[in-house]
Amino acid sequence: MLSKIDSFFEKRRLRKSFTKPFVRAYGRDTFRYYEHGRSVNLNAELMTGSTGVDRVIYRQCPLNWNDTSEALTSEESERAYQILVEHFNRKKVRWKYYEGRP
Repeated sequence: MLSKIDSFFEKRRLRKSFTKPFVRAYGRDTFRYYEHGRSVNLNAELMTGSTGVDRVIYRQCPLNWNDTSEALTSEESERAYQILVEHFNRKKVRWKYYEGRP
């Protein structure tokens, strides 16, 4: 029963993504970016303690669309991260990009 409800809401989000791209939380350390009826998962780890940031965004891993496993182009990846950053800024989430190597 719960999987049917999840499926219904996911289909609704995919339809909504034809209107404009958006992100939403998808688990503790993951956000899902929706665009043109497709989605991709973006990693943004929740930080604790006195780090001075709330989320660390990992951009080193290649991104693949969830429906086809096709890799995002560099422009698509950059747009996905830009929408995520705009979402964090609206919510007043302190964030930074992880600068290390994977």
